[in-house]
Amino acid sequence: MISGQSFAFFNLAKLVLEIFAIFGAVIMFWLHPSIKMARCTIGGRFVSHAVLLLFFALALAQLTTRHQYQYPQKYEPFPFTRWAMFAGFTTSKLSCWVYDWRGITATGAALPINPAHLYVTPNATTLFTKTHCLGDQILCEVGQPAARVKHALDAFSQGLLMRYNVLNPKEQIIKVELWRRSWLLQRGAEIPPLFSEPGSKLVYIYSKP
Repeated sequence: MISGQSFAFFNLAKLVLEIFAIFGAVIMFWLHPSIKMARCTIGGRFVSHAVLLLFFALALAQLTTRHQYQYPQKYEPFPFTRWAMFAGFTTSKLSCWVYDWRGITATGAALPINPAHLYVTPNATTLFTKTHCLGDQILCEVGQPAARVKHALDAFSQGLLMRYNVLNPKEQIIKVELWRRSWLLQRGAEIPPLFSEPGSKLVYIYSKP
């Protein structure tokens, strides 16, 4: 069993090694023959100094401001591994929330909506993350969501409604619904059905003004 003092010493030694590795790479960049040649000109000197400053600032920031993440340890080397903000969970999760959108026509017909299929510029990850952020904020509120959350949901839902109607003029929708599914993170677990309780739960409705 590793004691707390030994573990702290190991983390400190690891940080020191990372500092040497990161700033050693910066020094190797600065002393590279092509960079030395570039520094012979005014323009090249400006660019090389700017790149050196960028590397130095990023490395220094990542080495000194990572305590806010606390995952899975305080220190992570940068820029050669990953940002702490992209790390996973510190503990295993047995289930997760999955959110699904659908539109309702004037006749009551339900039409699934995939935000990633409606837009060209935003990527699927951005839209997926935005949906999860809004949906999770609903879970954190007691009763009706806070005004700021409702405003963001209305804006997102209105954008989905308008974009869907532009792409599907013959199937105009007047409402947008956000559903939540609880998905078990186990091998062989059954996938909850879309838009039907108890597997799915309606958590938000936006109606066209």
